Formats: sequence, C-alpha cells, structure tokens
Amino acid sequence: MQTENPYEELARARQPMDEHYQREERIFDAALALPASQRGAFVAQACGNEATLRGRIEALLREHERAVTTIDVPPALELAAAARQEVALSFADASPGAYIGRHQLLEKIGEGGCGVVFRAEQREPVRRDVALKIVKLGMDTWQVIARFEAELQEALAIERKYLDRDNLATADTLHKLGIFLRDSARLDEAKAAYEESLRIRRADLARDPDNPTFARFVIVSLANLYEFPAAQDRHAEAEVYAREALAIVRRVLPQDKAEHVGGLRRLGRTLAAWERSSEAEAAFREAFAKGLEIADPRIDQAITGLDRILVPAGRTGEAAALWQQVIDRCGQLTVAQEAGVFVTHTVGALNRSGRFAQSEALAREHLLRWEKSRPEDWHAFAFRLLIGSALSRQGRFAEAEPLLISGCDGLRERRERMPPNVLSELAQPMSPVAQFYTPWGRSERAAEWNRKHAESLSAPRP
Repeated sequence: MQTENPYEELARARQPMDEHYQREERIFDAALALPASQRGAFVAQACGNEATLRGRIEALLREHERAVTTIDVPPALELAAAARQEVALSFADASPGAYIGRHQLLEKIGEGGCGVVFRAEQREPVRRDVALKIVKLGMDTWQVIARFEAELQEALAIERKYLDRDNLATADTLHKLGIFLRDSARLDEAKAAYEESLRIRRADLARDPDNPTFARFVIVSLANLYEFPAAQDRHAEAEVYAREALAIVRRVLPQDKAEHVGGLRRLGRTLAAWERSSEAEAAFREAFAKGLEIADPRIDQAITGLDRILVPAGRTGEAAALWQQVIDRCGQLTVAQEAGVFVTHTVGALNRSGRFAQSEALAREHLLRWEKSRPEDWHAFAFRLLIGSALSRQGRFAEAEPLLISGCDGLRERRERMPPNVLSELAQPMSPVAQFYTPWGRSERAAEWNRKHAESLSAPRP
C-alpha cells in the first residue's frame, strides 16, 4: 500500500531552490515525517530505480539517526531541540497569516504561560516548516528573553556533550544565540557565535559542495558577519565576506536571481563606501538588472546606490533613465502582495533620493488601485503614508497631515500582517510628522509623533 505523505502538498508549494535537489528534499522531508520503521520502504518506493537519489537520501537519514539515537541521549537532545525552537516577540496577538520576522504563521499548535507556539513557514534562507514561539511583549519581556538565552546556552552544552561538535544542530543553535547576543548589543559575543556557526556550515558545504541548502546557510552566516565590519567602516574585511558569499551564489545557485541581488548589493555597498565607484557601479548595475527582472524589493538599494554614483558625476540622464525603468516595472505589476512590496520600496527610494514629484505620482497611482480592489489592506495605508511623506518633504504640510495620520494609524492596526522588511521601510516616514508639527508651534503633537516613531522602531527582531 502506498504510504501517505502528509507534507507533499506543502513541499510542492515551496519555492524551488534547484531542480536537481528539489525532489530529493521533498522525499527526505516526507521520510522524516514517518516512523523510522517505515522510512526505508518509503524511500525505496519514492526513488524507484534511481539508485543515486536513493543512496543520497538514505545517507541523509543515517546522519539524522546518528544524531539522535545515542544511548541515554534522547531526553537531553529533546530538551536541546525544544530550546532551539524559533522565538519571536510580538506587540499584539498573533494569528495565522501574520508575518513575524522571517516567518509567516500557519496555525496555532500550542499555548503556555509565556507565549503561543505556531507552525510557521520560515521564508529564508530556505523555506521550511518550523515551530515558532511568540512571546507577547510585557513587563517581564527581558526576563523571558534572558531565559531563552539560558536555554540556548544549555542546548549548546548538551549538543557538544552528546553530538559531534560540528553537528548541524550545533551550528543552528550558535546562529540563534548570535541573534540574541546581537540584539542585546553584546556584539563581540555575537560575532564569535556567528563565526563558529559559519565554520561548521562551511565544513558541511565543503563535504557536499553542490548542496543548495548548505550553500544558503553559509550565505546567511556570511551576510550576518558582513554587517559587523560594514557598520564600522572596515571595508576590506566587509569586502571579504561579501565576495565569498557572492562566489557561493554564482557557483551553487546560478539561477537564483534573488540571492544574486542580495550578494551584489552588499558588495556594491562596501565598494561605494570605499569610494571604488566604478566597481560599485558594476555591482549595483548587475543587482539592478536581476532585481528588475524578478521585481525584487531590494532593487531600491541598487538604484539608490547607482543614483549616488551617477548624479554627482554629472550623469543625471543615466540616473533618470534607470529610475524610469523601475517606475515602468511598477506599472506592469498586478495588485498582489509581492507587487505592493516592490512598489512601496520604490516609492520610498524615490523619496530618499529627493524625487518627490515622481514619488507622489507613483504612490497616488497605486493607492487608487489598492483602494479600488483591497481598501482595507495594509498597502493602501502604506501608500497614504508615503504620499504624505513626499508632500511634507516639499513643505506641503496641510496636504500631508491627514495622509500621514491615516497612513500611520492604519499601518499600526495591521502591523502583524506586514512583512518585516516593509515595517522597517515604512517606519522612517513617521519622523517627518513630528518634524512638520514643530515649526507650527504644536510641540505636544510633535512629542506624540516622536513617541509613535520610537515605538515603530522598537520591535525586536526574531
């Protein structure tokens, strides 16, 4: 009798990483969902006559079994796995469909005294199901965070005692520990945790150099480490991380345009800061071309970087032509989640580059589209906020005020359903509200909006 695969539909819906590995990943995930006694028969049936595929999956399953079947280890490892679960903080009650950090909530699977546990889809660096514990912010938030850090440290100690020191689980725990330490401003400790995690992940990739999942984990570690020297203007060190990540993308994930955009914008950012303008321009132009093709929201960083290189050099016509390409691309997109994110990022980038008339026109066009089809969606309020920001930057405060207020209020009410990158993008226009109240002599209103702006930026990262 054919074995049921409860996760097959979910696996089919995942974003394809690499055609060569897609089926392997689906069969492996399905096998793990079965009792150990049924896995061998399932893999044999699923692989048919493909001996190489079957051998790879059986090897992965043996590695999985080796990691969790040592005598007297299971209770300890169960505790370690529980401590390693994803943790996030939320200002409001979470619900299925909401975005929390790099995850989208799917269904609630448990609840306890300090939070709620959801089944969630992790959207990067690879798409997979995880258990996500949501801790609601309150008076004891930091005590809860401290407890989770202690649990991560305990998990790390258990894994190092019972497992191979270079086990994948250990790398994952080190990565999560690095996140906690970074968000607690303990940067030296965070960097050390990230570096050890990267060492393990590099070794995994060296053993299986064409594995896209291993490649993505290494790229994420390199991207996290890149931010430390980049923030301190240590350009040479930042460039090393950026180039290594980009080289892995080009070798293992040559068809993944989104990963190329991420790697190229980091390299361009470092080269531009180092005043290596021609090299930075080349990196930004490649990121721009790939991002434009797939409507990647991060294209805003590539076009902004190019604008800062071209305009001071008197190449304003080239810059204008690039901006027009992005605006035209916005017009080609339908009213959908991905299209809305791309357009809001583009409008924000136009504002930051002082192109207020174009920003206002683009935002008004798409506001009409969203108000007609989905008037209560967060995108409609995002466009109001962005129009208000463009108007306020032009000194048209009376026109800007109602749009800024309705936009900010609407977004706060819908923040649980907004992707995190959009939250950070839209938090910035809240500041001009206070800035234009101040010249009017309305200090109380300015103070109120400064407080709201601070709140919008204070949500911890998961």
